[in-house]
Amino acid sequence: MTQPCSPHTSDCSLLPFNRAALETDFILKTPAEDPGGSGYWVLLQGLKIVLVNTEAAALPDDLQAAGLTEQQPGLYIGDWQGQACRLLAISRKAEIPPSLHAVSILDKASRLPLPLLSLAGLGNAILH
Repeated sequence: MTQPCSPHTSDCSLLPFNRAALETDFILKTPAEDPGGSGYWVLLQGLKIVLVNTEAAALPDDLQAAGLTEQQPGLYIGDWQGQACRLLAISRKAEIPPSLHAVSILDKASRLPLPLLSLAGLGNAILH
């Protein structure tokens, strides 16, 4: 029998986090190491990751161009594919612009690459 992880998740195996999947694309760093400038955004809306509307799953790299006008400061969490990567929680009630789409990180039929799912899981853990 699996022990509960939290009040929101009854089975730890449902958490989409695989640290090994991040080894080639992500380097974890502290917020104090934020280099400034542009980079990628891990946008989380509850248990959903918000991605650019393209054929391949991709993190947004420009919030204003993606249609998010109320840009808040994000939390620098490291480097994704050699670029700064910041984490930002979006209100569950916020409307996602047409240039983006939200995907559940707990969807068992997800077609998202494991590195993106793992990055979203890490982001969710940081926000928790």
